[in-house]
Amino acid sequence: MTIARTFSKIYGLAGQRMGYGIMQPEMAKGMREFITGSVNLLGVVGAMASLDDANYVEQTRLKIKAGRDALIGVLKEFGRKYAEPQGNFVFFHTGIPIDEFSKRMRTENVIVARAFAPLLDWCRISIGTPEEMAVCHAALRKVLAA
Repeated sequence: MTIARTFSKIYGLAGQRMGYGIMQPEMAKGMREFITGSVNLLGVVGAMASLDDANYVEQTRLKIKAGRDALIGVLKEFGRKYAEPQGNFVFFHTGIPIDEFSKRMRTENVIVARAFAPLLDWCRISIGTPEEMAVCHAALRKVLAA
């Protein structure tokens, strides 16, 4: 069995590119050729500290889930299909080419994720603060209703 985890948004370490894997030695040896960088001391200290702060992780998990559930609620208003989310984003069917969707959302001051070929009419939106998500929801309602 292999386990891989990242210390991302839920740990307050998005952008640090920290993570760990637990696996058989032969698998670890095979993965070494795919290493693209090295760890930094700040990231290691932050990752270690985050393991001791279960309350922060749980509170962040609840905030992300609430934001995700609210975003899904907006998508359901418009009958949009979405991939069942497990993280800090929702991937959903826009009904129009992603380039056009992205342009319309940008007009409403919301930047969405890049295209994920071959699903060029699907979009990934990350969960932000409640204030950011309110802007996103308003933009989605306007764009999806058009």
